Amino acid sequence: VLPEGPDDYKIHVLYPQFLNDPMQQYIAGHAGQGMRWQDIHGEKLKLPAVNRPSRRLCGFHAALAIRYAEVAEWIAKGSVVVPGTAWDSPTCDKQLMQKFMDSLLVSGDVWQQESESVTS
Repeated sequence: VLPEGPDDYKIHVLYPQFLNDPMQQYIAGHAGQGMRWQDIHGEKLKLPAVNRPSRRLCGFHAALAIRYAEVAEWIAKGSVVVPGTAWDSPTCDKQLMQKFMDSLLVSGDVWQQESESVTS
């Protein structure tokens, strides 16, 4: 879920098998029945009432998921980005948040490399 604006959120499916593999394309139900991942990919998240998730929390989770998808080579690096609006808030320092995210991503890359060398 990518925050798009103050009250807008967009669904982006990062795992290509959910979009392309006939055996994995259904969210619920049996193959050939029910809602498909493709049906919600790129669509706005529809939330009942006025309750909304935290943009910063969604942005943080999205940034980690996007980086994981890039390392796993599910998506091309830079093809999906967290909009700057994810950090829009009077109490959020965007530069500090970006430095924090960069430090996590570097740590994740190191962890990924170590994990691959252990399994090789």
